[in-house]
Amino acid sequence: MWVLVSRFAANTRGVFHSTEKVDTPRIVLPTNRVLAILDRIAVDNEQWQRLGRSLSYLRVDYEDYVGDLQAWNRRKLKFLQVDPDVLIKSSLVKLTPSELRAVIANYDEVVGVLRGTPYEHMLEEN
Repeated sequence: MWVLVSRFAANTRGVFHSTEKVDTPRIVLPTNRVLAILDRIAVDNEQWQRLGRSLSYLRVDYEDYVGDLQAWNRRKLKFLQVDPDVLIKSSLVKLTPSELRAVIANYDEVVGVLRGTPYEHMLEEN
């Protein structure tokens, strides 16, 4: 869900990455297409995983990463066989609010569309 929301939010604000806070207007997800879009994202993810089967890779989920930057940075550096004590810093800031209800203007409609589907759990707030 976050891939979908991030894409729509970035397209709406016209900025994908920034070193400064940028206002993120609430987005309206196309309820008539949201399931098809999520299906496409899932297929794309499966294809990337298939392509990478013979490669060594480290999967990093954004939410986990920002939850413990220091531990994930050490883990990434070890994976890359680089000194894990190197300091990694980024000047990028998070642009999309962490609460889906705050970002999706038609949140209740999207909940209705996803209810009973494999994507329903994606709307659960942490």
